[in-house]
Amino acid sequence: MSYIDQLIEERLGGDRCRLAELFKNDEILEELKKNSKDTGWYRFEEQTFDGEYLIKKDNEYICYQQDRGFKFWEKSFPTLYEAALFLFKK
Repeated sequence: MSYIDQLIEERLGGDRCRLAELFKNDEILEELKKNSKDTGWYRFEEQTFDGEYLIKKDNEYICYQQDRGFKFWEKSFPTLYEAALFLFKK
């Protein structure tokens, strides 16, 4: 079970549809980055791995999908919560 799945179970009662709620502030994002937690397909720091990314860059949050080193789409948001809503609801 990935760390994200653990958080969904512990904090959201297993309701995956509510995943974005964990990202109403930077606490979880910083914890994921600091501890390099296993998050499955999702990534929270720029890396070379395939996956869907949500990263903080300057004063905005950027979401994108990367596969074999290429970004297939990219979208920026003013808040972490807006970025999480987009990424986890698509």
